[in-house]
Amino acid sequence: MLWKLFAAVTLLAGASGERVAKTVLQFSRKIDTCDSDRDQVVEPGTHRVIYAYNDDAPADNDPNAIGRHSELHRGTRSLNLLQGGPSELPPMEDDARSFLARASVPLEIPFANQSRTQYYCVPMRVPEFRGGDLGEHIIRAEPSILAENLDVLHHIIVYSCPDELTDEDLAWHGTCLERIPDNLNKCRENWFHVWAVGGNIWTYPSNVGMPIGRADSPNFFLMEIHYDNPTNRDVVDNSGILFWSTAQLREEDAGILQVGSITDPRWTIPAGHTDYNWPAWCPTECMEKLLPEGGINIIGGMLHAHLAGRQLHLYHDRDGVELAPLMTDGMYDFDFQDILPMNATLMPNDQLRLHCHYDTTDRDAETPFGLASDQEMCMVFLTYWPAQPHQTCNSGNLSAASGTDEGPLVLCGPDALLIGPDDFEALPTPEPCEYEAPDANRTTPEWINEFDQSKYERTEVLDRDGKFILHWTVEEDEIHFAAEVETTGWLGFGFGSAGGMAGADIMLGWADRDNHKVYLHDRMADAMARPPLDPFQDLYDIKGGEVMFGENNQVNAGLIIGVVITVVVLVTGVAFAWVRMRNAKLGRSEHAPLVSSGGTLEKI
Repeated sequence: MLWKLFAAVTLLAGASGERVAKTVLQFSRKIDTCDSDRDQVVEPGTHRVIYAYNDDAPADNDPNAIGRHSELHRGTRSLNLLQGGPSELPPMEDDARSFLARASVPLEIPFANQSRTQYYCVPMRVPEFRGGDLGEHIIRAEPSILAENLDVLHHIIVYSCPDELTDEDLAWHGTCLERIPDNLNKCRENWFHVWAVGGNIWTYPSNVGMPIGRADSPNFFLMEIHYDNPTNRDVVDNSGILFWSTAQLREEDAGILQVGSITDPRWTIPAGHTDYNWPAWCPTECMEKLLPEGGINIIGGMLHAHLAGRQLHLYHDRDGVELAPLMTDGMYDFDFQDILPMNATLMPNDQLRLHCHYDTTDRDAETPFGLASDQEMCMVFLTYWPAQPHQTCNSGNLSAASGTDEGPLVLCGPDALLIGPDDFEALPTPEPCEYEAPDANRTTPEWINEFDQSKYERTEVLDRDGKFILHWTVEEDEIHFAAEVETTGWLGFGFGSAGGMAGADIMLGWADRDNHKVYLHDRMADAMARPPLDPFQDLYDIKGGEVMFGENNQVNAGLIIGVVITVVVLVTGVAFAWVRMRNAKLGRSEHAPLVSSGGTLEKI
């Protein structure tokens, strides 16, 4: 993950004044081209995006004369191409201010008996708020991770505490797996915010906020950090979450619903399986207990498993009939877990079914469910409104755990239900679509000397040097791409299921600067070799050329602001410097960020 930092620094340098010539290639394609033999469908969930470039263009513009890239000019990134918020953050209320939930001083994190796993807990008092008894709304949450610990942080959970904490409670900090004070243990039943490795900034929709600082919302937090430390190195850390709040209360209160399998080591996954399917369910009988009559509105979701997880699918039934899946990820990546924006409704007559698929072919023994990274989990976190009192629905088969005939169990908020999943009528299998070639009038490449990246909603720097930048926008059944690469030769990127070339759908091209001609081809890689041309060329609206980037040219202010956030927060783990910088860029009055710490409140 450290390469993100290097890429951000490079991007900032390029945007700050130095003029750089880059090759830009733009094109569009269908999300599903219906060319199932040679094209990948751009499906919901994670994609392994591969990229490469070479500073030499093919001789005589021959598509079969492409030279091999160097090992330094290639790589793989996990991206969610269809879901995710825009790269440029939406504006916040004028009175927005921040507070940093973290330990007040760096703490030495112990790892006993050469264990790679540690859960460390720190209680804290939330700041005093300006709204009096009305409190405030949390409107944004940003990870604040020390750069030197990016390789060992697995997740951060902030729990809200239902009871007042004593000074003795607030003075305690330690491993969450040991006996902790009862008041603190009660906090772990109430989810407030969840971040996991690979996650980004979470921003609530403009009508929704997480309540804080009033009589029925938290005045104390418990922060739990899971460290995954396979090398068992020394770790000193005070990473945390930077929360932004407003006293201009929004219309709706947010909540988090966690659904999944009971995390208990009595449940195990056998070794030697390539695709072991583990089910979890939240049946209608539980939904009726958890949800109001009018249902809830889902605005975000994060699927969660550990190292053996390969696929996670959240299925949705209503009145016994299967609907479209709420979430699906056929290429789950342990190092890429993020809260994805959603827009769905859950009703009391619904059922949720979560299926987690595991690959245990590299293991000689059963894998138990548990907290360690080499154990397993199967769960989803759903952010929604309006908030409800109870936040969990976890299930498991007692017969499998105990070897008895006790049957299924659902832990539904505070209740235990001995029921299995409801029967349902399966969703019909869709008919395969028919291939249709792109309109010939839209396939002739066009030379460009300027590039407007503001037309693209999403932007990612793919490499650690910041030389390969991918922009894209999803529009109905199309996806529009632009690759911006610091090279004078060819460039290519693609996506597939394995993260390598074999089986990947690849778009590869170059710009002939001498003749002002653009070349871009649709290819499918059969092996780790030059990918052959696809007999059906499915790319259209192709543009490309040499574009100068630098001072007063081709600079996206929103992207720079995002990079500033990445650089400063990851380098220091302290928010004050970049808050001032971003406030100045956004024309916002400066607000002093606050640090929440054990029993104290400090300004930084």
